[in-house]
Amino acid sequence: MSSKKRIVDEEGYQTAIDYLTEHAPILDDPLPDPKYDIEKIKKIYAVTEQRIHEYRRGQMLLLHPYLKKIYKAAGVEYQEFK
Repeated sequence: MSSKKRIVDEEGYQTAIDYLTEHAPILDDPLPDPKYDIEKIKKIYAVTEQRIHEYRRGQMLLLHPYLKKIYKAAGVEYQEFK
């Protein structure tokens, strides 16, 4: 995960979800079309999925600040909002 690009709003969140939705069937296909670079899609998919989780955890912190301590103890990343 070399990129630290973050999801900044709900529109970006939806775009990320759409990417996962569109590419999941490609990755799930046991005989993928050779026109797809499966390894590249896997990498982007993994990073996108991680960013979605970080964004949602950050949103949860806005509602429930006590979760920050739990997230840190669990060693999971979250996105901070101001």
